[in-house]
Amino acid sequence: MLAAGLGPNVEADCAVHAQNYNERTTTAARVVNAEMPIFYNGGHIPVGAHRFNFFNSHFELESLPTDGWGYDHFPLVTQSHSHATF
Repeated sequence: MLAAGLGPNVEADCAVHAQNYNERTTTAARVVNAEMPIFYNGGHIPVGAHRFNFFNSHFELESLPTDGWGYDHFPLVTQSHSHATF
């Protein structure tokens, strides 16, 4: 980041760096296999957070009822992301 003139403690710079990383690695993967599934794990994906959806070929959801999420977590999250635009 520093070599690119970006500050690792500046949130906007971190977003630019992540965008650049996703672009480079997605392009590299697509050269090998144009249909390769790609998911960038960044933890919780809030509803309406679409800035990196372009790079994900799918979503992965960990929803364990015994780990604090409860049985209603999975249906709520899948419904809220079912209309996501890629």
